Amino acid sequence: MHPMLKTTLILILLSALVPPFIIVLKGRRIRFISMCLYIVAIVYLIIFRRIINAEGSGVRQINIVPFHSYQLFAQPDIRWQIYQNILLFVPFGFLIPWATERGFVQTLLAGCLFSVGIEVIQYVFCLGFCELDDIIHNTFGTVIGYGYCKLLALFKKRIEKYFQRK
Repeated sequence: MHPMLKTTLILILLSALVPPFIIVLKGRRIRFISMCLYIVAIVYLIIFRRIINAEGSGVRQINIVPFHSYQLFAQPDIRWQIYQNILLFVPFGFLIPWATERGFVQTLLAGCLFSVGIEVIQYVFCLGFCELDDIIHNTFGTVIGYGYCKLLALFKKRIEKYFQRK
């Protein structure tokens, strides 16, 4: 199995299956803690894992051409990176409105700014490529997560009843 496929499948499972469990949690503090844990996990996965493994070490490149990665879409590694960048931020788009009760524009801006922050850190500390495409894909993942949050909110009472029966 392709290593990126394995990571992508894990991200799909986390993005799709965890939110229905989370949505039944009550209390603002629990929601906020869930959001903070996710953000810490993202920072670890993207930043600290690279520092520990010396992955991308010494690379300081920037690509500000939008949708440049689609020219290389035929390459499986590029395709998986695009999918991972989108999937990685689906939970972010779900957790921000759920934990902070923010609207679409605020969630979109939070996802975009968080992604920009990660890309700047990667560039400044030579931890890999800083790409506009990553920001676009992460922001798109945030939008998908927001939509998923709103969709689950429509079925919240049914989801709560389902978990109360178990």
